[in-house]
Amino acid sequence: MIISLAEESSFAPLEPRTTNQPAWKDCHYSKLAWLSDIHLDFLESAQRTTFYRRLAAIQFDYLLITGDIATSHELISVLNELSDALRRPIGFVLGNHDFYDSSFCAIRSELEKTLASNPHLHWLSQPPGYVVLNSDVALMGIDSWADGRAGDYQNSSVVLNDHLRIHDMQHLGKYERLQLMQQLADDAEAELRRNLPKLLSHFKTVLIASHVPLFAESCHDASDVLPDDAYLPHFCWQSGGTALQEEVSEYPSGGHVIALCGHTHRHAQVDISPRIQIRVSKATYGNPLIHVLDLTKPTIPQFTLLDT
Repeated sequence: MIISLAEESSFAPLEPRTTNQPAWKDCHYSKLAWLSDIHLDFLESAQRTTFYRRLAAIQFDYLLITGDIATSHELISVLNELSDALRRPIGFVLGNHDFYDSSFCAIRSELEKTLASNPHLHWLSQPPGYVVLNSDVALMGIDSWADGRAGDYQNSSVVLNDHLRIHDMQHLGKYERLQLMQQLADDAEAELRRNLPKLLSHFKTVLIASHVPLFAESCHDASDVLPDDAYLPHFCWQSGGTALQEEVSEYPSGGHVIALCGHTHRHAQVDISPRIQIRVSKATYGNPLIHVLDLTKPTIPQFTLLDT
């Protein structure tokens, strides 16, 4: 169910964007499957089919993917494959790899066309920016980006494939690239600040789907060969973490927030405060992992990690 929380604190259903968009009314989801950094372009077709069957056999009501689904040439096709295999609602946000060999504008345009014809897919960062999973738990999604504010961007010599394979970044200098990174991150921060207050006062737990972790504490030791100061500018959404802390502090009696993230490929679970927890999924190319969250324990969802 996609709903809008009206300013006067009454619930008002949103009009669907298209006739094919699912209503998802009266949702009582109890299990959420979570994938991150699954990089399905690293799997052959038969391997993807095996993975889809493994996923379909698991008991869950809603699938969440926190970015790095596949590179641009395969992104739409694998999303449709997943949808056909599961026939269950799939919410996702995008990661940096999803734009490889294309541009931000081109991928977003292609996704909008796909959403119009596929009732199971929901790009969570698009309006209204959240879904209600049950009476206790809401899920909001943000297409976040590392903002260069953590660590030491000026002295970092890191060059990511992002800088070489995303068309919008290919010809930018170091500080032009930083400006674009911060523009993307600041746009994501604005979405967080716009939607989170609406949800904190209504739900025991708000899950935030963000590809990039929001705090440096959840990114430490994410690189085997680089010091944190060099690595962090490209792997932490620091402005998002600041915004999250500020918004939660504005609602002292509001719900808990658990951010589900990826990007670093290293497991992390960090309690930023009694009401804010960051969880980062481990990831291995060619071996997607499946997490299952029990949404009936809404304050601290219980994980089951299933190896695939």
